[in-house]
Amino acid sequence: MRIFIVLILLIFFLRCNLKTKDIYDHLVIPANKCLVTDNIQLPFNTDSVHTIKYFHNKNSSGDYLFLKSSGNNIYFLNLHSKKLTLIPFPTKIDIIDFAIHSIDSIYLLTEDIIYLIDNKGHLINTIEIPSIKGYHFFASSLFPFYIIDSLAFFYKYPEGIINSLDKYHEFINSDREVCYDIKRQQFIDLKNKIHYPKELKYHFKYVFNPCRIIDDKMNLIYSFEHSDTVILLNYTSQNIQTFSIKSKFFENNNDFDFEKINNFSEIARYLIQNSRYYSILYDPYRELYYRIHLCKYTYYNKDNSINLRTDVPWSILVCNKEFKVIKEILFEPRTYYFNHIIITKDGLLIKKQSYANTYSLFNAFTTL
Repeated sequence: MRIFIVLILLIFFLRCNLKTKDIYDHLVIPANKCLVTDNIQLPFNTDSVHTIKYFHNKNSSGDYLFLKSSGNNIYFLNLHSKKLTLIPFPTKIDIIDFAIHSIDSIYLLTEDIIYLIDNKGHLINTIEIPSIKGYHFFASSLFPFYIIDSLAFFYKYPEGIINSLDKYHEFINSDREVCYDIKRQQFIDLKNKIHYPKELKYHFKYVFNPCRIIDDKMNLIYSFEHSDTVILLNYTSQNIQTFSIKSKFFENNNDFDFEKINNFSEIARYLIQNSRYYSILYDPYRELYYRIHLCKYTYYNKDNSINLRTDVPWSILVCNKEFKVIKEILFEPRTYYFNHIIITKDGLLIKKQSYANTYSLFNAFTTL
């Protein structure tokens, strides 16, 4: 029986054209060996949704998804009744990102204002953000907007174009994180700063912003696309820790030719033909961290068609609260979307590629 399992795993790896390395000791499990307890079809076109955030209402035991569409609208979906409700805005605004404080308190981030509304769209408060010369404010699914107590977290992005290596080095050596106290209406200076790993400081690998999340211990956790290194900054103590969270399939990549910085086909080829880390996620219901890794893959198929980034095999590194890798879940090409993962109290919702708007509920990877 053991020999049979080993052969199955070996065949799986060969199909994905991946190389394993003996220096790792965590177990790799194919995703099709993990327990899927449900398949949920969402009542909207998920291709037109930019952001989906889950909210569990402890008071009513309700489960909701809040959605930001490409049309700059916010909706909330009751996962039990499947009722989808549009939240009307009190004014026309360009939303960058949003944060859910409670079922009836939603913060909307714009370039210069944070709006607080309820789930009926009524305006509760308006908080102006002072500008910082030479920077824009921003947030994304990889560097989300957070509201924790009275603190707002987002990031700043320099104005202008990075059109030289000197400007790139200046960019990666500048601070990204912004912390703004919405009650005292002032910026909070983080005493310690996060620095890019050395292998990214001196080598251009088409990496710009790190990914950043914040867990319920006020740890700001930074992940970098082309590095095994993950950096943790605790907001309260200002202590910095560094961890190595390595995929079995990550390979050190060649540098990207900066002269091709405006050649989008060369960028696409580079990102697919080189392995990289995509995002890092926090699971508060099981005290786990998930690091998403995209495997190295071929750019051209035999019929000369081009593979997209969603065509590549990818994996989830499952880490405990000490950031030790427990296991790695490997997904075959074109089965699930690595960039459509929703963490819920019942497990992970991951969007399937073969069924429109359908998410599979992985039961917290309980087989791991």
